[in-house]
Amino acid sequence: MGCILYIPKLSSRWYSLFENVFQKLGRKVSKHSGKVIIAWIVILVVMAPFSIVFFQNVNFNIASNIVSKNSMSYKSDKLLTTEFGGNSSSDPSNQLIIFANNTDLTNVSVSKKMLSLQETLNSSLANQSGFTGVTSIFTELKSGMLLLSSSAQQEFTGALSIAASVPEIKALVNNSMNIEYGLPLEYLKVYLITLNNTSGNFSESGYAAYSYVKSTILSGPGGSIANFQLAYLDSFTKLWNYTLSNDLNNSVSFYNMNASVADVFASDANETLIASAAYGNTTLFAIFGQMKSIGSNFSLLDYIEPALVSAFLQKQTVLTAVSDLASNALSDSLFSAFNTSAAAFVSTIYNLTSYQGIKTYIVSLISGSFESLFATNPIYRTNSLVLSAFINESVFTATEPTNYSAPLGFENSSTVVAGWMNNNSITLYPLLPTPYLKSNFVGVKFNSMLIILNFKGNFSSSVSSMVNNQTDLAASQIPGSQFLLTSSSSQSTETSGQFTHGLIIALAIGISLSILLIGVFFKSPVAAFLPLLMFLFSAAISLGINGLLYREVFHAQVSFITPTLLLILILGLTTDYMVYIMSRYRRELKSGNDKAAEVSSKWSGHAVFTSGLTVTLSYIVLWLSNIPIFSDSGFTNAIGVAVTILIANTLLIALLSRYGRKIFWPIRYSLQGDIPLEKSMKKVAEFSVHNKKKLMVALVVLTIASLYLYESTATGLDVFGLLPSNEATQIVQGVNYTFGGDVLDRNYVIIQFNSPIYTNVSGNITFNAQEMNALEAIELTVVKQPGVSFIQGPTYPFGYSVPSNLSNISSTYVPVYRSTMLGYIGHNPDYAQIEITMSSLAWDPASSVSTSHIDSNLSALENTYSFKYYMGGTSQGLNDVFSYASSTFMISLPILVIAIFIVLFVQLYAVFTPLRLIIMVLIAVVVAIAATYIIISYILHYPLIIFLPIFVVITLLAVGLDYDIFMITRVREEMMRGASTEVAIKNTIEENGGVIITLGL
Repeated sequence: MGCILYIPKLSSRWYSLFENVFQKLGRKVSKHSGKVIIAWIVILVVMAPFSIVFFQNVNFNIASNIVSKNSMSYKSDKLLTTEFGGNSSSDPSNQLIIFANNTDLTNVSVSKKMLSLQETLNSSLANQSGFTGVTSIFTELKSGMLLLSSSAQQEFTGALSIAASVPEIKALVNNSMNIEYGLPLEYLKVYLITLNNTSGNFSESGYAAYSYVKSTILSGPGGSIANFQLAYLDSFTKLWNYTLSNDLNNSVSFYNMNASVADVFASDANETLIASAAYGNTTLFAIFGQMKSIGSNFSLLDYIEPALVSAFLQKQTVLTAVSDLASNALSDSLFSAFNTSAAAFVSTIYNLTSYQGIKTYIVSLISGSFESLFATNPIYRTNSLVLSAFINESVFTATEPTNYSAPLGFENSSTVVAGWMNNNSITLYPLLPTPYLKSNFVGVKFNSMLIILNFKGNFSSSVSSMVNNQTDLAASQIPGSQFLLTSSSSQSTETSGQFTHGLIIALAIGISLSILLIGVFFKSPVAAFLPLLMFLFSAAISLGINGLLYREVFHAQVSFITPTLLLILILGLTTDYMVYIMSRYRRELKSGNDKAAEVSSKWSGHAVFTSGLTVTLSYIVLWLSNIPIFSDSGFTNAIGVAVTILIANTLLIALLSRYGRKIFWPIRYSLQGDIPLEKSMKKVAEFSVHNKKKLMVALVVLTIASLYLYESTATGLDVFGLLPSNEATQIVQGVNYTFGGDVLDRNYVIIQFNSPIYTNVSGNITFNAQEMNALEAIELTVVKQPGVSFIQGPTYPFGYSVPSNLSNISSTYVPVYRSTMLGYIGHNPDYAQIEITMSSLAWDPASSVSTSHIDSNLSALENTYSFKYYMGGTSQGLNDVFSYASSTFMISLPILVIAIFIVLFVQLYAVFTPLRLIIMVLIAVVVAIAATYIIISYILHYPLIIFLPIFVVITLLAVGLDYDIFMITRVREEMMRGASTEVAIKNTIEENGGVIITLGL
């Protein structure tokens, strides 16, 4: 047994070298105890203020803490920033987000109350500095409805104006026909009567007919129209007389009169005569034009048939109207929107006799045009159930207009839209959100929504308070509803508060138990508080040093868990080291040694240094391993342990030397009685020595069982699942559940090609087919992956696939689609981004599994399409951390074991003793992990994160050696004084066993 513990002669001399160093240190500290105490007080005063700096440099953004450097997610995050400007162009920290759950927007009453809440918030914050407005599904739909209403009014006005011209053109055509064929028929009628009465006197008949028609004309309005009609009368009677004189049969008939009328405009002289009469008069000139047109398509014989007149009147009216509209760009645009022709429109209007009929027809055209227009709109879809009703409401007039060309007196579109929104549920709005818009603001079943309050700059707590009051009021008015508030900083703020609260509670409990146990152990209230004093020194100085280093040297922040781990560690180690040295000091005092402080430094101080050195080394390895979340604590803890070792070997020794027995007041209880647990430890020592084989067998069995449990229990990275529930996490979970995906934390993948995705020649952008085909295949692969809700990217700009040439998209929206597609292409056009919305929360293990499958599927496509890819986002970050932590742990553990072995070998100058110490601690670690797994996973059913075994192994491998080192150094001391191994072990257990138990507790 002795050979296992040390190499006798050389070990003794080597070991004495270190003992002597610490004996000399103890002697000097005792001699200058006052100066040492003052020096530490000065250091405390100087460094304590900087401890605040440390807490100011804590990063409570959990998502950013999990990204490991040089991982795929880290690289993708860098590319996202450099090529795409980050996740958002706006600063989300300037948004206050309200999540309203169990608010059924399909219910008119609920929809109205939610709209009222939004309007109240908007008006209440209107004068708030930095407030820029509210964004929600209501504001987005309202914008579309305002555009819809104003467009409907404009189109209705334009269409009605065209409709108003139809009766005017009809009257023009009818008047023209009456002149062109009515006058000749009157002339013929009188001519025939007179001819019959005069026994065939052509001359008298002609004179009578002419005179009659002329008198009829002159008895009319007179003026220009009379002159025009007289000119026409002269023209056709001249041709009539000529026709009769050349008719061998002297036939007086409709046929001859028809021929005469048809020939009127065949004569340049007649045309000039009639045109001269119309000169300067727009109406007459229009009649003149109509008569020319009518004469080439109609006849006097047709005119005597009412049915033919009616049909031709409509035909000529339509032809005239279409001709008039031919050069009107606005009408072309209108008919194109209506998906009809000018002829079809005029024909329909021609047969409508009432304003209501005309209105109904035009509204139907507008409704159809909107349905067609919005068919490929990426933001809105029309609601066919109410679209016509909304348009009717937009073009409503209090009284029926009589002048279609005058302003019609519609209500303002804002009034129309406000009235509609206040009287209908969201599902009865004329515009409904597309899946793209819906996914950003409202739940799948319209039973939840987000209201975003936007600010330029930070908003005050009074704003949050006011919003809380308003949402509380809304919650009281909507039974069963729930309103939660958050901002991008809320998660960090609430996490900060929860961790700070937990730290305070942990420290309060730890300090209270420490004071109680140490007080009972030393039977002294003064001694009970001395380790606490040392803890305050160590904590303040360690925090100050770390704060300065991270702010001034590293220019970085520490993980949210680092302060807790640092302070709890310092509390534990300070208690361990101080009590161990104090216990030895008390034993020396009790034995009457007047150099108790010096001897305590020699033996216990050296043991504390050896122990502390292994702890420091362990945490340096943790720091160098660069494991996310915990690597920061490796460095800060190493600093804390180093400070604690210095304090234990200087300040504590100085205080013990200076105040001596006073520290153990009242002395008669602390120094004169039995040392606590000493008798019990004597029994334990006897039992251990006599049952060592049985204990070894039990230990082996326990170790094997623990190893099996450790290996068979899976760990993961459900870090967020361990967080206490707060408003921020409730919102994330609520949105995910009701929106059908984690729209608040999207994953993404960056694609890198060997050539540009598009070419830009003088502003003319052309997408390259090869890259776009590859992107289409990539995005299809991603979106088909189970666990993916939807994606957005170059060929899925709004969550659905579109061809790169946008051939199936309305020309109205092509610029919008193209701009959005380009938004997913980097500044360097070799790069593209695909946003992935997971069905589960991005930090849920299910999303991590789906992300791994996407990774594998994209890897299979790489060679086919020649691209590289970089997965990013929370899910990939968790996958990267898990992979990195697993591999790093397997590398770090043997390195740490070897490093600790070397330190112990140098300190103890023995081979088997360090090995035994390390093996025993590793056994304790495995058993501790197994017990922890049973409690956390199998009893409490909490998720096990991979950091748990890593941190436990690294920490306990170092801290667990404390007690072994304390025991083994005491055994070595006894043996160097000549005791046998067995006696040395018994004495050590008797003297140190109680101390170890106290420290462990």
